[in-house]
Amino acid sequence: FNTGADPSYVLPQTTAIVAAFTTAPTAARKAIINTYVNKLVVSGIWDRIDVLYAMAAADSQAARINWKNPGTFTLSVSGTPTFTADRGYTGNNSNGVLVTGYNPNSSSLGVSTTDCHASIFALSFDTSTDKGIGADNNAIGLRPRLGTLATFNCADGSNTVATTGPAAVPFMGLVTRVAAASGDKNYYVNGALDRNTAVAATAAPSTIVLLANTQSSGFGDAQIAFASAGRGFNR
Repeated sequence: FNTGADPSYVLPQTTAIVAAFTTAPTAARKAIINTYVNKLVVSGIWDRIDVLYAMAAADSQAARINWKNPGTFTLSVSGTPTFTADRGYTGNNSNGVLVTGYNPNSSSLGVSTTDCHASIFALSFDTSTDKGIGADNNAIGLRPRLGTLATFNCADGSNTVATTGPAAVPFMGLVTRVAAASGDKNYYVNGALDRNTAVAATAAPSTIVLLANTQSSGFGDAQIAFASAGRGFNR
């Protein structure tokens, strides 16, 4: 990895991501990708991520790439969500969903019942009661809504309400659960702990989706720029 001493060094992870682009990114975009990935690698976060999507891309093909392992779990579009360059995908409240194809409940890369996270970077709030990231068995989710309308769950079916929640967009929401505390579920807004709650884990998530509760229900209308899922974080 690169500690920052040589800004010209391109990480192998960056090379793999860029190679998956149908239209090659500009040198400036490639540098941004490399800097972002480098921070994840150096911090140790990269190794705990199973799938990572940077939907705020130049085009919709690039937006659907799984940065963690390009060529696997590419997002598939169902319905008619709207893609906006450098902003991401926006749901339509009726049928729009992005399907990861990743089902930790049957074949996990790292997520487990007591070790999981989900995150989204939202550029607009959802106007309904639907999630920005969810799973077919409702065992993971973040609802990107203002204040205490926001909810979160991770390896459980309890949509816990935020204590304060996000005050404005854009915001980063993160729900995490770690093996050392199987009853503990933590929700962070922009890096700050919003709520810790003791909710027992019940199941690893099944197929993970974006912009909806499941592949077939609960279609939201938030605009999501980034999303990830994987093992939990000790904060």
